[in-house]
Amino acid sequence: WEVIPVPMLNTMPRYDRLDPTPSDGPKGHIVWQRDDISAYGEGHVIYTDLGRISGASPGDFIRLYRPRKGDQPRRNLGQAVILAVGPNTSSAKITYSVVESLLGDRVELLN
Repeated sequence: WEVIPVPMLNTMPRYDRLDPTPSDGPKGHIVWQRDDISAYGEGHVIYTDLGRISGASPGDFIRLYRPRKGDQPRRNLGQAVILAVGPNTSSAKITYSVVESLLGDRVELLN
């Protein structure tokens, strides 16, 4: 058993679901979700392939999004806060969700 400190946050970054502009942060994917469900939303814990090596740390925010085909802008799905990081992975809690996220959806670290 290992105690994992939960990051304390004073404010949440502004979230604009209609802004398709990518951040300059590292990008990754949702790689796992511990509950036996196929879609995830606000309050669920997800696991990503962004870790310490990518520059992620507890308390950082990530944007969840899904690319679209052709020249259409990507679809923002929500936002999450990173709870814990390993060298190549992180766990994050979805704090805001516009539409459900799925395994394989993209994530990016917000600056």
